[in-house]
Amino acid sequence: MKIKKLPPEVISKIAAGEVIENPASCVRELVENSLDAGAEEISVEIKNGGIECIVVKDNGSGMEKDEIPLAVSRYTTSKIEKIEDLEKKITLGFRGEALHSITAVSRLTIISSVDESGEGWKGEFSFGEFMGLKPSPHGKGTTVVVENLFENLPVRRKFLSGPKQEARRVYQELVNYAFWFRGISFRFRDNEKEKFYLPANQSLEERISAILGDEFRDSLWEVYFEREHIKIYGFVSKPDYLKGSAVNQVIMINGRRVKHDGIRKAIYRAYNQGERHPSFILLMEVNPSFLDFNIHPQKKKVKFSKGLRIFEKVYMAVSETLAKEKKNIGTSIAIERGVYSHGRDRFQMVVSEPKNERQGEQLEFGEVSVKSELQPQYEYTPQNIWQVHKSYIFAQTKNGIIIVDQHAAHERILYEKLKNKDYSSQTLLFPIIVELTNMEASIFEEYEDLFKAFGFEFRKLRGSSVIIDKVPSIFKKITKDFIRELINSLEDTELLPEKFDSFLKTLACKAAIKFGDSLSQDEMVALLDQLFASQNPFFCPHGRPTIYRITLEELEKRFGR
Repeated sequence: MKIKKLPPEVISKIAAGEVIENPASCVRELVENSLDAGAEEISVEIKNGGIECIVVKDNGSGMEKDEIPLAVSRYTTSKIEKIEDLEKKITLGFRGEALHSITAVSRLTIISSVDESGEGWKGEFSFGEFMGLKPSPHGKGTTVVVENLFENLPVRRKFLSGPKQEARRVYQELVNYAFWFRGISFRFRDNEKEKFYLPANQSLEERISAILGDEFRDSLWEVYFEREHIKIYGFVSKPDYLKGSAVNQVIMINGRRVKHDGIRKAIYRAYNQGERHPSFILLMEVNPSFLDFNIHPQKKKVKFSKGLRIFEKVYMAVSETLAKEKKNIGTSIAIERGVYSHGRDRFQMVVSEPKNERQGEQLEFGEVSVKSELQPQYEYTPQNIWQVHKSYIFAQTKNGIIIVDQHAAHERILYEKLKNKDYSSQTLLFPIIVELTNMEASIFEEYEDLFKAFGFEFRKLRGSSVIIDKVPSIFKKITKDFIRELINSLEDTELLPEKFDSFLKTLACKAAIKFGDSLSQDEMVALLDQLFASQNPFFCPHGRPTIYRITLEELEKRFGR
């Protein structure tokens, strides 16, 4: 096989694929151009998830006639002139090929004007080919229209998600910029339906309320931290609002949302909460000489200079906030216990419907032990079972002891009941009204049949609110946050089988006995009986062990016998 140089058109398509992954990445590049042009108003419209059409309009500085075709050429920019400018640059990163990449995989139209005379120019491009310029009326600013994305790359187009998923990605991109650029108004329309309008000059608190709701805003504490070379501002979860899954976690640095494991670990370290997850929206202003955005084609990652000590400063910002706020409210929140009160009014009473046979019972309490079909080393008797620290169940066996994690064990039992549809629905005494964000409402609408399949019954109100009337009978307590976590569990995964399994795992986790729940002797016996009757008793649905066995031989060795 001979080595040969790729043709320019193939190189162009490959490079475009590194920068433009989906409609959202296309919108990201265009919005950043609008921001760098000094726009005070930005409007985005999409059709069919942005696959069919994307329109980004701004009132920025605009482009002259000759600048339009130049802007679409590779490695052209208004941001830098010499290599030293990369270290000083405070705009949104530099790639120099965004418009070039977009036009390589779409039909692109740019209409722009540099003043309010109404005189503008339109440039048209088709899959990398310049089609020409002509006069076109336009106010000051630029409108970019992207049509038929990846039409010339069917393999790439095949890997796009459905229109609703792609629309949600676009929505999230705009929300990110809205958090940072609060002096700018943002409007978003999806298939001619307005999803949001955020007026200019809102505070971060106002934007969080407008996008994620007042209830979510009330679950947060404000952060402000300033040291040499860095300023951190935003909001983090109050300790009693930590969740079972990672949702609403936003890290923005110099106007760009990034993924950074070190920063995320620093936030979690400040809470020291194990498997509980905080929400946070943190905006960081960093001296540009201490970071590099250009290590990633889509600028999703950032590299920090070691001299900035980013982990230390983020940890200090969050931990100092938690300490200050806890002191302000005059109460000690027992973080070391990991058990939190959610308020008396947050839990709902339920009225169970008549059950067929034994369906719907969370545990068959009060029954005598059923002989396990497993090996003798796991056999136990009801008389030799006890609970430790309201978290672990100890049981004496023929040749040692077993220790059972009560939460993980119950998760396994409920997970299999859910898979086998071994439960009924129950009516809530007081229906729950959940006000969803636009993003959550979109996910719920797409997967509402999944909720129905597992015993949820609900009504939709005008706007984005949902009334939950019935829930699976395995639940003793239902909260608004739980419903939201279920919805977000569907967004976290891409493939339908994974979404289904993630949904089941979240259901089982939320319904299961928790650490700190006191159990009677009959309840412990029932838990062990059902665990060993399950298909996979040794691991919870997330893969954590449920049982730890210690033989007499091991114990004797420990005591030097």
